[in-house]
Parts: sequence; C-alpha cells; structure tokens
Amino acid sequence: MRYKFRGKSIQTGKWVYGWYYQLRINEKAIRHYIVENPLPKLRGVSEIEVIPETVGQYVGLNDSKRTKEYPEGQEIYSGDFIKDAQGSIYIVYWDKGECAFKLDYKYYHHRDKDECHTYLPMYSRKGEVIGNIHDNPELKEDTP
Repeated sequence: MRYKFRGKSIQTGKWVYGWYYQLRINEKAIRHYIVENPLPKLRGVSEIEVIPETVGQYVGLNDSKRTKEYPEGQEIYSGDFIKDAQGSIYIVYWDKGECAFKLDYKYYHHRDKDECHTYLPMYSRKGEVIGNIHDNPELKEDTP
C-alpha cells in the first residue's frame, strides 16, 4: 500500500494529495503539510499547509464506480462516506486497536444490529464513495 494522504489547503480550501508531515513551531504550535509530487524529482516540490482536521489517509483501495475521471474507481480515504448496493451509508475510519481501516454504520440504517463495524475490503468493491465528513457533514447523523 502506498502512504498517501489528502487534506484541505488553509489558503484555498481545495483538496491536496501527497505525503503528510507535521512541523513543530514551538511547544504549542504545530503546522500540518501535504507535500505534493515528492518523487522522482525533488525540484518543483510543492508543500501546502493544510487544515489538520481534514487530513485523511488513502486506504489502498478504490471504490466500484468506474468513470472517465476514475477509470480504476475513486480512491478511498479515511473520513469518506461509502454507499452500498442496498443504499446503506458507511463511514471509513482507522481502528487503532485492530490496526485496520474499517467501515462504521452504527449511525445509519443498521441500528438494530449489535455489530456496528465491518472491514473495508469486504465493501470497497461493492460500494461507491459519495462524499466525506468535511464536504458532506449532512450525511452523518447525530449520535443518538
């Protein structure tokens, strides 16, 4: 899996993609950056300061929808919403305890089930990215 991240630029509010790092300015201040296009040339490297809350990691999988813009499917990042064939909506998150990207649907259609989480690879080939928590907060219902 490639280590790739995305984050929203502080200056433009647009998504940028690449390597992520943090720079400690002093004891209280940390700046967050995405470095675009780091290899194979180091000339022309563009480092962009990003809003820390928007940083998400590429999970190494693409969704099932093939388009002209995304011939291999859209890349899936933590914080994305995925809709399956039955219309259920899930959110992608990192489970630290299991060291795995997972889908959480406890806030959506399956509240009656005891199991609230499922592994992402099971659904990525069947689902479609429909947004993310930063651009589409209306897709996430409030916690009961």
